[in-house]
Amino acid sequence: MVMEEDLSHLDTDCRPRARMGVDDRLLWIKQDRWINYVRAERVLDRLADLLSYPPRARMPSLLLFADPAMGKTHILEKFLRDHRSGSEFGSSARVPVACVQMPPYPHERDFYQEMLTALGT
Repeated sequence: MVMEEDLSHLDTDCRPRARMGVDDRLLWIKQDRWINYVRAERVLDRLADLLSYPPRARMPSLLLFADPAMGKTHILEKFLRDHRSGSEFGSSARVPVACVQMPPYPHERDFYQEMLTALGT
């Protein structure tokens, strides 16, 4: 199959990708993509607001719930990508966000183990 040289029908951002080899194009196509939508943006904004909250005795929190396959995990993965942990004060790690997924009926030991794993200990 010969690739058409005139790519004027494509968006200018897509033209270089259309000129890539087949394997590279397929790899690019299979990558995860974030497609923004209003409700997800509201959740991401709220999470960012909570992250910037000044320390206090009772920090606010957010419970995110919905039916299965509604995008909760994707929203959290996006937030974690945007707020990666960095290293501060030598070798100690700064973990601004700890994300833990728990089974429907966790035991206290399982909870603490998952939390410690999320904190990198």
